[in-house]
Amino acid sequence: MMAMAGAFMFQEQASSSRHCSHSRKVVRRNRVEANQRLMQQYFVPNPTYDARFFRRRFQIPLSLFNRVMSVVVQHDPYFQQGRDAAGRLSFSPEQKLTTSLWILSNGCSADSLEETFDMGETTVLQCMRKFCNAIICIYGPEYLRSPNMEDLRAFFITAINVAFRV
Repeated sequence: MMAMAGAFMFQEQASSSRHCSHSRKVVRRNRVEANQRLMQQYFVPNPTYDARFFRRRFQIPLSLFNRVMSVVVQHDPYFQQGRDAAGRLSFSPEQKLTTSLWILSNGCSADSLEETFDMGETTVLQCMRKFCNAIICIYGPEYLRSPNMEDLRAFFITAINVAFRV
């Protein structure tokens, strides 16, 4: 997941200079209904799809998703649900993170999520960019560093145990 996040950030930097200046059509989206649908599918006590489906679709166990979401929401206020400039309820943390994970796990384009998550391409890309930045800031120092002697020792012990089936 870290490698895909890094690749996404590189792609975003390369494409950020190609913005057009033409006006966009406003699409009315029902964020609240989309959030209720997502919550019913995965996050309520008796969801439509159980944790196995969540893991299969998002390539991450639901329990780990909840831990990551908690840390990311604390790290970046963008992921907290609030209100937009018009006073409407913004997308929930679950919506923002699941769209990011959907792209990472399925390798699809941001505009392909419009109907599934009722979220526009620009918002999906913003969620993805902020999610990748948060993951790198939070977990980068531990997981994106060079291995130290203790890491190498643990790796070799594991490799020997697997090779000799100890």
